[in-house]
Amino acid sequence: MVLDMKSTASAIGVSVPVFRFLLCFLATIPVSFLWRHVPGGPPAKHLYAAATGAALSYLSFGFSSNLHFLVPMLLGYASMVLCRPRCGIITFFVGFAYLIGCHVYYMSGDAWKEGGIDATGALMVLVLKVISCAMNYNDGLLKEEDLREAQKKNRLLKLPSLVEYIGYCLCCGSHFAGPVYEMKDYLDCTEKKGIWAHSEKGPSPSPYGATIRALIQAAFCMGLYLYLVPQFPLSRFTEPLYQEYGFWTRLGYQYMAGFTARWKYYFIWSISEASIIISGLGFSGWTDSSPPKPRWDRAKNVDILRVEFAKTAAQIPLAWNIQVSTWLRYYVYDRLIQKGKKPGFFQLLATQTVSAVWHGLYPGYLIFFAQSALMIAGSRVIYRWQQAVPPKMDLVKKVFVFLNFAYTVLVLNYSCVGFMVLSLHETLVAYGSVNFIGTIVPIVVILLSYHKEMLKKNSKATGMLSLARQSTGGGGLQVAGLEVRPGGMLVQQRNSDQIFSGPKVKVRVKYGSACHEISILPQSSFGDLKKMLAGVTGLHPNDQKLIYKEKERNSRAFLDEVGVTNGSKLVLTEDVLSRERRFLESRRSEKIDKASKAIAEIKLEIDKLAKQVRRVQKYIETLDLLKTKDAGNEQRHSNEQMPKQMQHHLEQRKQRNLTTQWGTFGSGVAAAPPPFTSSSAYNNFRYFFRNPPSHFQ
Repeated sequence: MVLDMKSTASAIGVSVPVFRFLLCFLATIPVSFLWRHVPGGPPAKHLYAAATGAALSYLSFGFSSNLHFLVPMLLGYASMVLCRPRCGIITFFVGFAYLIGCHVYYMSGDAWKEGGIDATGALMVLVLKVISCAMNYNDGLLKEEDLREAQKKNRLLKLPSLVEYIGYCLCCGSHFAGPVYEMKDYLDCTEKKGIWAHSEKGPSPSPYGATIRALIQAAFCMGLYLYLVPQFPLSRFTEPLYQEYGFWTRLGYQYMAGFTARWKYYFIWSISEASIIISGLGFSGWTDSSPPKPRWDRAKNVDILRVEFAKTAAQIPLAWNIQVSTWLRYYVYDRLIQKGKKPGFFQLLATQTVSAVWHGLYPGYLIFFAQSALMIAGSRVIYRWQQAVPPKMDLVKKVFVFLNFAYTVLVLNYSCVGFMVLSLHETLVAYGSVNFIGTIVPIVVILLSYHKEMLKKNSKATGMLSLARQSTGGGGLQVAGLEVRPGGMLVQQRNSDQIFSGPKVKVRVKYGSACHEISILPQSSFGDLKKMLAGVTGLHPNDQKLIYKEKERNSRAFLDEVGVTNGSKLVLTEDVLSRERRFLESRRSEKIDKASKAIAEIKLEIDKLAKQVRRVQKYIETLDLLKTKDAGNEQRHSNEQMPKQMQHHLEQRKQRNLTTQWGTFGSGVAAAPPPFTSSSAYNNFRYFFRNPPSHFQ
């Protein structure tokens, strides 16, 4: 059996490990087919998904592969159990740290170039699934109004069970090459909820037609790859023959080498798409046509024609490795944008850096994704120049369209050489063989855009200065044409017609049975378009859902970045949940306003009552002060009268004593009372004070 496998592998030009992996990879199709029909309900499906995924991993990479897979899986689940408020960021850094460690230990890039294979490729996909699950569980704690549309759709309100979690991570070998999908979709598909539930549009659609289409595409891609790879081998870049080529021949060879390598990825992603579709998980809803048709683009990872014939470099991430690009946008790019601000080059570069680290630490990966950031930025500049051309100059606009296409083809295939050869020396040699043209051209385009903006600013400043001079010098220009900004700066009066002048595109928006034609700048966002539609349809912008190319578009997304052009068709639907939520919020706001008014009225009454209490208190204090003064006067008067009364009483007693018989000598000496002594006087005074007369009491 080993000899047969070896001879078969050599016959198709691959190594035995790669051939074994291909067999297991193809086996994911029948395994996924059986998963769709597993009896016993969701628990049985979860167990089947986990068991088959682990078995295919063991047959492809050996027993150690499952141990490697368990590390990020268990660490991610533990963070969700123990630290839900921080589980997303913890899993992100722990998962990437372990993945980078495996990249460094195995140096899988060299093994892939030599025809080998290991589990790091599957680990890359698994880490993304683990991180997205943890972040969505973390989002379940946040307020719904603080979340983006994708976060609202994918967030997890309760912790998945361990069996559900492992089944999601290893589902039927879907971790081999992707695509990355969400835990919420996996659970809904397993439990027949959401779009997988029986609806009025019909029962669950048959996946077989879409599966056959994906298999035919895979066969074509593999056939073309096997035909091209002997003619444009990657090893040619290090051969003396390549150095003998002229400049244009070397540039053409770089294009063909990149073109050839892409068909290998087209084949792998077509097989994985067929596997997910036949399981039923690839179903993504129904079209709005009549009758409605099923869509099977959840597992779609590449749009071959849009990659090879992309008009701008900004369209490539939307068509190449679609699910990973979507993951990078949801979990890196969007989460780096500060609230109320627009994304810039930093978010783009950070996203490309994360993508490079995810692929591995080879210099070729880092250079390729840095080149990609430059390529996209330069393409956007050319697109802005293209949109600035007046509509009457249609030929000039077509020239710019062709220039952007040629720019994208040139820089893309130049940049992907680093992705293929990986080493720093080989990358620089290949780039240098064409005079670094794919690096110089984007930089020159970007610098030209900055130079053009500086010229515009200088010309505006010069024009403002001349206008100010004319107005102050008594020229023909009136001061009414100027205005004073805050700070005292004199500028030309703003004109809304000038601000929004420029080439616009006309888009057709279907809302119910009506169709509206809207003229809008292509650099506008979908949020701006919703505001314009609000005046036409009467729908609040927050209650609108704009669908373009069968996908709901975020309000922060820009029209030109997703390919909206003149004549594009969009579908507008009403978000009933958003409308009800806004109604409830308005009711809540009304109740809060009423309560606030009632509290304000009560506070006003309390303030009035407090003023009255203070008045009464001041009046009482005044009365107490007057009473205290009257009491003091009476006491002082009584104290003044008491000594006078005592003196008067003593004088009366003295007078009475002087007129006694002893004093008139009428009865003689023997009959007289004893004379007045000091002791008797003391006793009389003591008796007086103890028993005062009645008029003293």
